[in-house]
Amino acid sequence: ATLISLIVALFTVGLVDSIHFPGMDLLYVANAANIPIWLISMLLFFAFAIPFFFVFYLGLKILVNNLKSIGNVAKFTLLGLWLMAIIGLVIIGVKQATEHAFDAKVSNTEVLNIKANDTVNLSRLKFDQYSSSFYSHNNEFKVIEDDNGKSIISSDIRYIVKSTTDSVASITIERKATGSNYETARTRAENINYNYALSDGNLNLDAYLSTDIDNKYSEQEVLLIIHLPEGTTLYTNKSFPTYYRYMSNSNILHKVKKGNYYKIIRDDVECLDCIEVIQEEKEFTEAEKEIIETITNKTSSNKEEPEVSLKIDEDGVDLKINDN
Repeated sequence: ATLISLIVALFTVGLVDSIHFPGMDLLYVANAANIPIWLISMLLFFAFAIPFFFVFYLGLKILVNNLKSIGNVAKFTLLGLWLMAIIGLVIIGVKQATEHAFDAKVSNTEVLNIKANDTVNLSRLKFDQYSSSFYSHNNEFKVIEDDNGKSIISSDIRYIVKSTTDSVASITIERKATGSNYETARTRAENINYNYALSDGNLNLDAYLSTDIDNKYSEQEVLLIIHLPEGTTLYTNKSFPTYYRYMSNSNILHKVKKGNYYKIIRDDVECLDCIEVIQEEKEFTEAEKEIIETITNKTSSNKEEPEVSLKIDEDGVDLKINDN
């Protein structure tokens, strides 16, 4: 059954790859080393099929006493094919790993028309084709196709908001990617597309990045660093994430709750509309402390603990003990 399944899988993968069947795009973008799919499937077939063939042959030898041997030539030929398949898979694995050996980043900084005492509404624009669950995992990627061709989109976006003493705000976009060498990694990072828009105090940030499918999946990610002048009022709506913020000592986003207004101060924020919950602690007198200690000692020493009701309010101490 295993041998038949492997043979069917071998021809199925080859057929699907030749006609570009939907779903093979994910395998294509993950194959950063550009190894032919038919070659990988062939090596996998020999690596798994040959051991199962010998197990099948051994079973027939046990069941059939007069079964002829396949001969030493066939045995050593199959052994050689199996060793070559294993070596080939190891080489492919190493080559795939080297495609992520180097990382590079490119960054650009732009000035935002936001000044001190302005109010900024920070929001995130989602890609309409996918549900919100896609953006809750920052290591996911998808392959889409539109009028411009096929491209990869990823939700690996991280955010940092810092205070600044400058008179205007700024945004820095860092694009990162990996490759088999630094030049390849830098080229893939430069080919990352990311957009944002500022209109009437609304800073709309894309929740995804995109890149051409030929760049393959190279752990592309975008880091946004937003510097807001001290005195700016910050508001984050419900579309802004709370689950994978970039945590650092200078990132004030982890101190911000959605739906509240915060004033940017030096390396911190001050909530303007938060409701403070004040809890008054009851200060016991020395006599009340002695009574509580006596009750505690008494209940801990008795095997059968009595029912104790203690009420302390402004009128004094009301103690009830039911020893049954």
